[in-house]
Amino acid sequence: MSALPGRTLWIPALLLLAACRQQVVVNECDDGGHPDASADAGTDGGGTPDSGADAGPGEDGGPTDTGPVDTGTGDAGSTCDPLCFYGVTADLAVADVRQPVTLTVDVESSTGGAWTISVDPTLMEAERAENRPALDFADVVLETVPSGQTVTFRVVDVAPWFFETTFRVPVTVTDTTTQLPYTRVAEVKIRGNVLLSDNNVYAVASDGQPATLMGQYPQGILLEQLVSTPRAIHLAPDGHLLVYDEGASPVRIKRFELTGKDVLAGNLQYLDANNASIFTTEQNVTNGFAVLPDGRVVYPEYHFSGVSGAPKSRLMLWNADGTYDREVWAPTAVEEWRSATAAPNGKLLVLDRGPDVISRFDANTLFADGTFVDQLPGTPYSVFATQDAAYIAGYAYMMQATWSGGQAAITGLPGTASFWRGIAEYEGGRLLAIRDTQTDSGNLALIENRQFVRFFRVDNAGPIIAPYGVEYLR
Repeated sequence: MSALPGRTLWIPALLLLAACRQQVVVNECDDGGHPDASADAGTDGGGTPDSGADAGPGEDGGPTDTGPVDTGTGDAGSTCDPLCFYGVTADLAVADVRQPVTLTVDVESSTGGAWTISVDPTLMEAERAENRPALDFADVVLETVPSGQTVTFRVVDVAPWFFETTFRVPVTVTDTTTQLPYTRVAEVKIRGNVLLSDNNVYAVASDGQPATLMGQYPQGILLEQLVSTPRAIHLAPDGHLLVYDEGASPVRIKRFELTGKDVLAGNLQYLDANNASIFTTEQNVTNGFAVLPDGRVVYPEYHFSGVSGAPKSRLMLWNADGTYDREVWAPTAVEEWRSATAAPNGKLLVLDRGPDVISRFDANTLFADGTFVDQLPGTPYSVFATQDAAYIAGYAYMMQATWSGGQAAITGLPGTASFWRGIAEYEGGRLLAIRDTQTDSGNLALIENRQFVRFFRVDNAGPIIAPYGVEYLR
Protein backbone atom coordinates (compact mmCIF):
# COMPACT_ATOMS: atom_id res chain seq x y z
CA MET A 1 0.00 0.00 0.00
CA SER A 2 1.42 3.36 -0.92
CA ALA A 3 0.43 6.95 -1.43
CA LEU A 4 1.62 10.02 -3.28
CA PRO A 5 4.19 12.31 -1.63
CA GLY A 6 2.78 15.03 0.66
CA ARG A 7 1.72 18.27 -0.90
CA THR A 8 0.05 21.46 0.29
CA LEU A 9 -3.35 22.36 -1.09
CA TRP A 10 -4.29 26.03 -0.67
CA ILE A 11 -7.97 26.66 -1.24
CA PRO A 12 -8.33 30.04 -2.95
CA ALA A 13 -11.42 32.12 -2.25
CA LEU A 14 -12.39 32.48 -5.90
CA LEU A 15 -12.27 28.72 -6.44
CA LEU A 16 -14.48 28.10 -3.45
CA LEU A 17 -16.97 30.75 -4.48
CA ALA A 18 -17.25 29.45 -7.99
CA ALA A 19 -17.17 25.76 -7.12
CA CYS A 20 -20.26 23.62 -7.54
CA ARG A 21 -21.05 21.55 -4.45
CA GLN A 22 -21.10 17.90 -5.48
CA GLN A 23 -22.51 14.80 -3.85
CA VAL A 24 -20.00 12.81 -1.84
CA VAL A 25 -19.59 9.29 -3.23
CA VAL A 26 -18.64 6.60 -0.75
CA ASN A 27 -17.19 3.12 -1.16
CA GLU A 28 -19.60 0.39 -2.23
CA CYS A 29 -18.70 -1.85 0.71
CA ASP A 30 -18.87 1.06 3.11
CA ASP A 31 -20.81 -0.47 5.98
CA GLY A 32 -19.42 1.65 8.80
CA GLY A 33 -17.00 -1.09 9.88
CA HIS A 34 -14.84 -3.95 8.67
CA PRO A 35 -16.47 -6.90 6.85
CA ASP A 36 -18.07 -9.49 9.11
CA ALA A 37 -19.43 -12.95 8.62
CA SER A 38 -23.08 -12.13 9.15
CA ALA A 39 -25.68 -12.05 6.39
CA ASP A 40 -28.26 -9.26 6.07
CA ALA A 41 -31.46 -9.85 8.01
CA GLY A 42 -33.55 -7.95 5.47
CA THR A 43 -33.41 -5.50 2.64
CA ASP A 44 -30.45 -3.44 3.84
CA GLY A 45 -30.68 -1.08 0.89
CA GLY A 46 -27.04 -0.99 -0.01
CA GLY A 47 -23.61 -2.57 -0.06
CA THR A 48 -21.95 -5.14 -2.28
CA PRO A 49 -23.54 -8.49 -3.20
CA ASP A 50 -24.87 -10.33 -0.16
CA SER A 51 -23.70 -13.85 0.72
CA GLY A 52 -27.28 -15.01 0.22
CA ALA A 53 -30.65 -13.71 -0.81
CA ASP A 54 -32.26 -10.99 1.28
CA ALA A 55 -34.77 -12.24 3.83
CA GLY A 56 -37.06 -9.34 2.95
CA PRO A 57 -39.49 -9.03 0.03
CA GLY A 58 -36.72 -8.47 -2.47
CA GLU A 59 -37.30 -4.77 -3.07
CA ASP A 60 -33.82 -4.32 -4.47
CA GLY A 61 -34.44 -6.80 -7.30
CA GLY A 62 -32.30 -9.68 -6.17
CA PRO A 63 -29.21 -10.61 -4.22
CA THR A 64 -27.21 -7.64 -5.48
CA ASP A 65 -28.14 -4.43 -3.58
CA THR A 66 -28.38 -1.23 -5.54
CA GLY A 67 -29.57 1.16 -2.81
CA PRO A 68 -27.68 3.55 -0.55
CA VAL A 69 -24.91 2.70 1.88
CA ASP A 70 -25.42 -0.02 4.52
CA THR A 71 -25.70 1.14 8.11
CA GLY A 72 -24.85 -2.30 9.55
CA THR A 73 -21.50 -3.85 10.32
CA GLY A 74 -20.80 -5.39 6.98
CA ASP A 75 -21.88 -7.83 4.27
CA ALA A 76 -20.65 -11.39 4.35
CA GLY A 77 -19.77 -11.07 0.70
CA SER A 78 -17.53 -8.01 1.00
CA THR A 79 -14.21 -8.68 -0.69
CA CYS A 80 -12.76 -5.15 -0.75
CA ASP A 81 -12.03 -5.37 -4.44
CA PRO A 82 -9.98 -3.43 -5.16
CA LEU A 83 -10.16 -1.70 -1.74
CA CYS A 84 -12.45 -0.76 1.13
CA PHE A 85 -12.38 2.67 2.76
CA TYR A 86 -13.80 2.14 6.24
CA GLY A 87 -13.49 5.65 7.61
CA VAL A 88 -11.38 8.63 8.56
CA THR A 89 -10.63 9.80 12.09
CA ALA A 90 -9.41 13.16 13.39
CA ASP A 91 -6.89 13.42 16.22
CA LEU A 92 -8.69 16.57 17.47
CA ALA A 93 -12.45 17.05 17.56
CA VAL A 94 -12.06 20.78 18.36
CA ALA A 95 -9.14 22.94 17.27
CA ASP A 96 -7.93 26.53 17.20
CA VAL A 97 -7.24 28.62 14.15
CA ARG A 98 -3.77 27.75 12.79
CA GLN A 99 -3.72 24.48 14.77
CA PRO A 100 -3.12 21.41 12.54
CA VAL A 101 -5.54 18.49 12.73
CA THR A 102 -4.42 15.07 11.48
CA LEU A 103 -7.01 13.01 9.59
CA THR A 104 -6.10 9.32 9.33
CA VAL A 105 -7.78 6.93 6.90
CA ASP A 106 -8.63 3.25 7.48
CA VAL A 107 -8.17 1.50 4.13
CA GLU A 108 -7.95 -2.19 3.16
CA SER A 109 -6.81 -3.35 -0.28
CA SER A 110 -7.51 -6.88 -1.48
CA THR A 111 -4.60 -6.82 -3.88
CA GLY A 112 -2.13 -4.76 -1.88
CA GLY A 113 -2.10 -2.30 -4.75
CA ALA A 114 -1.26 1.36 -4.53
CA TRP A 115 -3.74 4.14 -3.78
CA THR A 116 -3.59 7.90 -3.41
CA ILE A 117 -5.16 10.22 -0.84
CA SER A 118 -6.57 13.67 -1.58
CA VAL A 119 -9.08 16.34 -0.55
CA ASP A 120 -11.42 18.02 -3.04
CA PRO A 121 -12.13 21.58 -1.84
CA THR A 122 -15.33 21.76 -3.87
CA LEU A 123 -16.87 19.11 -1.63
CA MET A 124 -16.04 20.86 1.66
CA GLU A 125 -18.97 22.06 3.75
CA ALA A 126 -19.40 24.06 6.96
CA GLU A 127 -22.02 24.17 9.70
CA ARG A 128 -22.72 26.69 12.44
CA ALA A 129 -25.10 27.11 15.35
CA GLU A 130 -28.71 28.03 14.66
CA ASN A 131 -29.35 31.68 13.71
CA ARG A 132 -25.72 32.29 12.85
CA PRO A 133 -24.70 33.52 9.37
CA ALA A 134 -23.56 30.79 6.99
CA LEU A 135 -19.84 30.67 6.35
CA ASP A 136 -18.64 32.44 3.25
CA PHE A 137 -15.56 30.43 2.26
CA ALA A 138 -13.99 33.67 1.03
CA ASP A 139 -13.68 34.64 4.72
CA VAL A 140 -11.28 31.80 5.59
CA VAL A 141 -7.97 30.45 4.32
CA LEU A 142 -7.73 26.66 4.48
CA GLU A 143 -4.84 24.25 4.01
CA THR A 144 -4.79 20.49 3.44
CA VAL A 145 -1.59 18.41 3.20
CA PRO A 146 -2.00 14.75 2.10
CA SER A 147 0.82 12.43 3.12
CA GLY A 148 0.85 8.63 3.40
CA GLN A 149 -2.33 7.59 5.19
CA THR A 150 -3.09 11.03 6.61
CA VAL A 151 -4.24 14.49 5.63
CA THR A 152 -3.31 17.50 7.73
CA PHE A 153 -6.16 20.01 7.85
CA ARG A 154 -5.62 23.56 9.08
CA VAL A 155 -7.53 26.85 9.10
CA VAL A 156 -4.70 29.26 8.34
CA ASP A 157 -6.55 32.53 9.00
CA VAL A 158 -10.04 33.94 9.35
CA ALA A 159 -11.93 37.21 8.96
CA PRO A 160 -12.70 39.24 12.12
CA TRP A 161 -16.35 38.07 12.09
CA PHE A 162 -15.57 34.31 12.16
CA PHE A 163 -18.01 32.26 14.27
CA GLU A 164 -17.39 28.82 15.73
CA THR A 165 -17.65 26.50 12.72
CA THR A 166 -17.70 22.75 12.08
CA PHE A 167 -15.95 21.84 8.82
CA ARG A 168 -16.84 18.66 6.93
CA VAL A 169 -13.61 17.66 5.22
CA PRO A 170 -14.04 15.10 2.37
CA VAL A 171 -11.06 12.74 2.22
CA THR A 172 -10.78 10.61 -0.93
CA VAL A 173 -8.66 7.52 -1.56
CA THR A 174 -8.27 6.44 -5.18
CA ASP A 175 -7.13 3.02 -6.39
CA THR A 176 -4.28 3.67 -8.81
CA THR A 177 -5.11 0.68 -11.01
CA THR A 178 -8.84 1.21 -11.53
CA GLN A 179 -8.85 4.96 -10.74
CA LEU A 180 -11.99 4.38 -8.65
CA PRO A 181 -12.36 7.05 -5.92
CA TYR A 182 -13.85 6.40 -2.48
CA THR A 183 -14.72 9.32 -0.18
CA ARG A 184 -15.31 9.67 3.53
CA VAL A 185 -16.03 12.86 5.51
CA ALA A 186 -14.34 13.95 8.74
CA GLU A 187 -15.78 16.67 10.99
CA VAL A 188 -13.57 19.21 12.76
CA LYS A 189 -14.89 22.10 14.86
CA ILE A 190 -12.83 25.30 14.82
CA ARG A 191 -13.30 27.73 17.69
CA GLY A 192 -14.62 31.17 16.83
CA ASN A 193 -13.09 34.59 17.40
CA VAL A 194 -13.08 36.58 20.63
CA LEU A 195 -14.15 40.22 20.31
CA LEU A 196 -12.74 42.97 22.52
CA SER A 197 -13.96 46.56 22.68
CA ASP A 198 -12.01 49.68 23.57
CA ASN A 199 -11.48 52.53 21.10
CA ASN A 200 -12.48 50.01 18.40
CA VAL A 201 -13.83 46.48 18.29
CA TYR A 202 -10.98 44.00 17.75
CA ALA A 203 -11.16 40.31 16.81
CA VAL A 204 -8.76 37.78 18.34
CA ALA A 205 -8.59 34.36 16.69
CA SER A 206 -8.74 31.29 18.93
CA ASP A 207 -4.95 30.92 18.85
CA GLY A 208 -4.58 34.34 20.50
CA GLN A 209 -3.46 36.24 17.40
CA PRO A 210 -5.43 38.97 15.59
CA ALA A 211 -7.93 37.68 13.02
CA THR A 212 -6.72 39.61 9.98
CA LEU A 213 -7.55 37.31 7.02
CA MET A 214 -3.95 37.33 5.83
CA GLY A 215 -3.44 41.02 6.62
CA GLN A 216 -6.60 42.34 4.97
CA TYR A 217 -7.88 43.68 8.31
CA PRO A 218 -4.90 45.01 10.32
CA GLN A 219 -5.01 44.18 14.04
CA GLY A 220 -8.33 42.44 13.48
CA ILE A 221 -10.31 45.68 13.58
CA LEU A 222 -14.05 45.17 13.18
CA LEU A 223 -16.72 47.84 12.56
CA GLU A 224 -14.13 50.48 11.75
CA GLN A 225 -15.65 53.99 11.51
CA LEU A 226 -19.05 52.64 12.56
CA VAL A 227 -18.47 52.89 16.30
CA SER A 228 -16.96 55.77 18.23
CA THR A 229 -16.30 54.56 21.79
CA PRO A 230 -17.56 50.98 22.08
CA ARG A 231 -17.91 49.62 25.58
CA ALA A 232 -20.12 46.61 26.44
CA ILE A 233 -20.71 44.10 23.61
CA HIS A 234 -23.05 41.10 23.39
CA LEU A 235 -24.34 38.62 20.83
CA ALA A 236 -28.10 38.60 20.38
CA PRO A 237 -29.94 35.28 19.89
CA ASP A 238 -30.43 36.12 16.19
CA GLY A 239 -26.66 36.44 15.67
CA HIS A 240 -26.47 40.25 15.61
CA LEU A 241 -23.69 41.92 17.57
CA LEU A 242 -24.96 44.58 19.98
CA VAL A 243 -22.46 47.33 20.82
CA TYR A 244 -22.99 49.95 23.52
CA ASP A 245 -21.37 53.00 21.89
CA GLU A 246 -20.65 55.51 24.62
CA GLY A 247 -19.19 58.02 22.19
CA ALA A 248 -22.16 58.09 19.81
CA SER A 249 -24.38 61.16 19.74
CA PRO A 250 -26.81 60.35 21.16
CA VAL A 251 -25.43 57.40 23.09
CA ARG A 252 -27.00 54.17 21.85
CA ILE A 253 -26.72 50.44 21.40
CA LYS A 254 -25.95 49.62 17.78
CA ARG A 255 -26.80 46.38 16.01
CA PHE A 256 -24.49 44.81 13.45
CA GLU A 257 -24.75 41.89 11.07
CA LEU A 258 -21.54 39.88 11.28
CA THR A 259 -21.57 38.81 7.65
CA GLY A 260 -19.07 41.39 6.49
CA LYS A 261 -16.79 44.07 7.85
CA ASP A 262 -19.17 47.03 7.93
CA VAL A 263 -22.83 46.03 8.09
CA LEU A 264 -24.99 48.24 10.33
CA ALA A 265 -28.42 46.70 10.93
CA GLY A 266 -29.89 49.46 13.08
CA ASN A 267 -29.69 50.59 16.67
CA LEU A 268 -31.49 50.83 19.98
CA GLN A 269 -31.55 54.56 20.60
CA TYR A 270 -32.17 55.52 24.21
CA LEU A 271 -35.53 57.22 24.49
CA ASP A 272 -37.51 58.20 27.55
CA ALA A 273 -41.15 57.30 28.05
CA ASN A 274 -42.22 60.19 25.81
CA ASN A 275 -39.90 59.06 22.99
CA ALA A 276 -37.70 62.13 23.31
CA SER A 277 -33.92 61.94 23.29
CA ILE A 278 -32.46 62.30 26.78
CA PHE A 279 -28.75 62.35 26.01
CA THR A 280 -28.09 65.96 25.13
CA THR A 281 -27.81 67.32 28.69
CA GLU A 282 -27.49 64.27 30.92
CA GLN A 283 -24.71 61.89 31.83
CA ASN A 284 -25.32 58.15 31.85
CA VAL A 285 -23.15 55.41 33.29
CA THR A 286 -23.33 51.68 32.60
CA ASN A 287 -20.88 48.81 32.84
CA GLY A 288 -22.91 46.28 30.89
CA PHE A 289 -26.37 45.55 29.52
CA ALA A 290 -28.32 42.28 29.44
CA VAL A 291 -29.65 40.34 26.45
CA LEU A 292 -32.61 38.13 27.38
CA PRO A 293 -33.15 34.72 25.73
CA ASP A 294 -35.92 36.12 23.52
CA GLY A 295 -33.67 38.92 22.24
CA ARG A 296 -34.96 41.76 24.40
CA VAL A 297 -32.35 44.13 25.83
CA VAL A 298 -32.22 45.54 29.36
CA TYR A 299 -29.99 48.56 29.94
CA PRO A 300 -29.18 49.55 33.57
CA GLU A 301 -28.49 53.25 33.94
CA TYR A 302 -27.19 55.32 36.81
CA HIS A 303 -28.86 58.52 35.72
CA PHE A 304 -27.63 62.06 36.34
CA SER A 305 -30.07 64.89 35.59
CA GLY A 306 -27.83 67.73 34.51
CA VAL A 307 -24.46 68.54 36.09
CA SER A 308 -25.53 68.73 39.72
CA GLY A 309 -28.87 66.95 39.68
CA ALA A 310 -29.68 64.10 42.03
CA PRO A 311 -28.64 60.73 40.59
CA LYS A 312 -31.14 57.93 40.24
CA SER A 313 -31.14 54.49 38.63
CA ARG A 314 -33.48 52.91 36.12
CA LEU A 315 -33.78 49.84 33.92
CA MET A 316 -34.65 50.47 30.28
CA LEU A 317 -36.17 47.73 28.12
CA TRP A 318 -36.15 47.24 24.34
CA ASN A 319 -37.92 44.61 22.28
CA ALA A 320 -35.92 42.18 20.13
CA ASP A 321 -36.60 44.28 17.01
CA GLY A 322 -34.98 47.34 18.65
CA THR A 323 -38.19 49.22 19.46
CA TYR A 324 -38.38 50.88 22.86
CA ASP A 325 -40.65 49.25 25.43
CA ARG A 326 -40.53 50.82 28.88
CA GLU A 327 -38.45 51.84 31.88
CA VAL A 328 -38.51 51.08 35.60
CA TRP A 329 -37.03 53.55 38.08
CA ALA A 330 -35.29 52.61 41.33
CA PRO A 331 -37.41 53.33 44.43
CA THR A 332 -34.74 55.53 46.08
CA ALA A 333 -31.54 57.38 45.27
CA VAL A 334 -29.49 54.78 47.15
CA GLU A 335 -29.45 52.29 44.26
CA GLU A 336 -26.69 52.54 41.64
CA TRP A 337 -27.60 50.06 38.92
CA ARG A 338 -24.49 49.64 36.77
CA SER A 339 -24.51 46.18 35.13
CA ALA A 340 -27.12 43.51 34.26
CA THR A 341 -27.19 39.95 32.95
CA ALA A 342 -29.85 37.43 31.99
CA ALA A 343 -30.12 34.50 34.41
CA PRO A 344 -31.93 31.15 34.09
CA ASN A 345 -35.62 30.70 34.92
CA GLY A 346 -36.69 34.10 33.64
CA LYS A 347 -34.60 36.13 36.07
CA LEU A 348 -32.46 39.22 35.62
CA LEU A 349 -29.46 40.01 37.82
CA VAL A 350 -28.45 43.64 38.37
CA LEU A 351 -25.24 44.87 40.00
CA ASP A 352 -26.09 47.61 42.49
CA ARG A 353 -23.03 49.70 43.36
CA GLY A 354 -24.91 51.59 46.09
CA PRO A 355 -25.01 48.87 48.75
CA ASP A 356 -22.70 46.61 46.65
CA VAL A 357 -25.16 43.76 46.11
CA ILE A 358 -26.56 41.72 43.24
CA SER A 359 -30.31 42.26 43.01
CA ARG A 360 -32.70 39.86 41.32
CA PHE A 361 -35.58 40.93 39.05
CA ASP A 362 -38.29 39.25 37.04
CA ALA A 363 -37.06 39.52 33.45
CA ASN A 364 -40.57 39.92 32.04
CA THR A 365 -42.01 42.51 34.40
CA LEU A 366 -38.74 44.06 35.70
CA PHE A 367 -40.23 43.79 39.20
CA ALA A 368 -37.71 43.43 42.02
CA ASP A 369 -37.40 39.86 43.32
CA GLY A 370 -35.03 40.09 46.27
CA THR A 371 -31.26 40.05 46.71
CA PHE A 372 -29.18 37.34 45.09
CA VAL A 373 -25.75 38.21 46.57
CA ASP A 374 -25.18 40.67 49.40
CA GLN A 375 -22.00 42.21 50.78
CA LEU A 376 -19.89 41.94 47.65
CA PRO A 377 -16.16 42.26 48.35
CA GLY A 378 -14.01 45.10 47.09
CA THR A 379 -15.40 47.31 44.34
CA PRO A 380 -17.62 45.31 41.94
CA TYR A 381 -17.75 46.32 38.29
CA SER A 382 -19.96 43.88 36.34
CA VAL A 383 -22.00 40.67 36.62
CA PHE A 384 -22.34 37.82 34.11
CA ALA A 385 -24.48 34.66 34.31
CA THR A 386 -24.30 31.21 32.74
CA GLN A 387 -26.68 28.28 33.17
CA ASP A 388 -24.58 27.07 36.10
CA ALA A 389 -23.70 30.19 38.08
CA ALA A 390 -23.24 33.96 38.18
CA TYR A 391 -19.82 35.60 38.08
CA ILE A 392 -18.89 39.00 39.46
CA ALA A 393 -15.86 40.97 38.28
CA GLY A 394 -14.39 43.84 40.26
CA TYR A 395 -11.26 45.52 41.52
CA ALA A 396 -8.55 42.86 41.96
CA TYR A 397 -11.02 39.97 42.20
CA MET A 398 -13.55 37.74 40.48
CA MET A 399 -15.98 35.40 42.19
CA GLN A 400 -18.62 32.77 41.46
CA ALA A 401 -22.09 32.65 43.01
CA THR A 402 -24.07 29.47 42.35
CA TRP A 403 -27.85 29.34 42.08
CA SER A 404 -27.95 27.25 45.26
CA GLY A 405 -26.28 30.03 47.25
CA GLY A 406 -22.63 28.91 47.23
CA GLN A 407 -19.82 31.39 46.70
CA ALA A 408 -16.19 30.91 45.69
CA ALA A 409 -13.32 33.09 44.53
CA ILE A 410 -11.64 32.75 41.13
CA THR A 411 -8.13 31.77 42.14
CA GLY A 412 -4.69 32.37 40.66
CA LEU A 413 -5.49 35.77 39.17
CA PRO A 414 -2.30 37.62 38.20
CA GLY A 415 -1.66 41.06 39.67
CA THR A 416 -3.76 42.98 42.16
CA ALA A 417 -3.95 46.64 41.14
CA SER A 418 -6.40 46.32 38.25
CA PHE A 419 -10.11 46.20 37.52
CA TRP A 420 -11.58 43.01 36.08
CA ARG A 421 -14.21 44.56 33.86
CA GLY A 422 -16.16 41.78 32.21
CA ILE A 423 -16.68 38.06 31.64
CA ALA A 424 -17.92 35.99 28.69
CA GLU A 425 -18.54 32.28 28.21
CA TYR A 426 -16.02 30.50 25.97
CA GLU A 427 -16.12 27.16 24.14
CA GLY A 428 -16.38 24.12 26.39
CA GLY A 429 -17.93 26.01 29.31
CA ARG A 430 -14.76 27.92 30.10
CA LEU A 431 -14.72 31.68 30.74
CA LEU A 432 -12.92 34.67 29.29
CA ALA A 433 -12.28 37.67 31.55
CA ILE A 434 -10.94 41.13 30.72
CA ARG A 435 -9.12 43.64 32.88
CA ASP A 436 -8.24 47.31 32.42
CA THR A 437 -4.49 46.78 31.93
CA GLN A 438 -3.24 48.71 28.90
CA THR A 439 -1.24 46.06 27.03
CA ASP A 440 -1.09 43.83 23.97
CA SER A 441 -1.49 40.53 25.80
CA GLY A 442 -2.03 40.56 29.57
CA ASN A 443 -5.65 41.66 29.73
CA LEU A 444 -7.68 38.69 28.43
CA ALA A 445 -7.66 35.69 30.78
CA LEU A 446 -8.84 32.13 30.24
CA ILE A 447 -10.65 30.75 33.31
CA GLU A 448 -11.46 27.07 33.87
CA ASN A 449 -12.87 25.39 36.99
CA ARG A 450 -12.70 28.72 38.87
CA GLN A 451 -8.97 29.04 38.19
CA PHE A 452 -6.87 31.31 36.04
CA VAL A 453 -5.30 29.16 33.30
CA ARG A 454 -3.36 31.61 31.12
CA PHE A 455 -3.57 34.86 29.25
CA PHE A 456 -5.31 34.31 25.94
CA ARG A 457 -3.64 36.85 23.65
CA VAL A 458 -0.18 36.32 22.17
CA ASP A 459 2.58 38.76 23.18
CA ASN A 460 3.45 41.49 20.68
CA ALA A 461 0.81 40.31 18.20
CA GLY A 462 -2.14 42.65 18.66
CA PRO A 463 -3.28 46.16 19.54
CA ILE A 464 -2.40 47.75 22.87
CA ILE A 465 -5.77 48.27 24.52
CA ALA A 466 -7.55 48.19 27.89
CA PRO A 467 -10.78 46.38 26.93
CA TYR A 468 -14.22 47.26 28.31
CA GLY A 469 -16.20 44.48 26.65
CA VAL A 470 -15.65 40.86 25.60
CA GLU A 471 -17.71 38.37 23.59
CA TYR A 472 -17.14 34.97 22.00
CA LEU A 473 -18.49 34.25 18.51
CA ARG A 474 -20.07 30.85 19.13
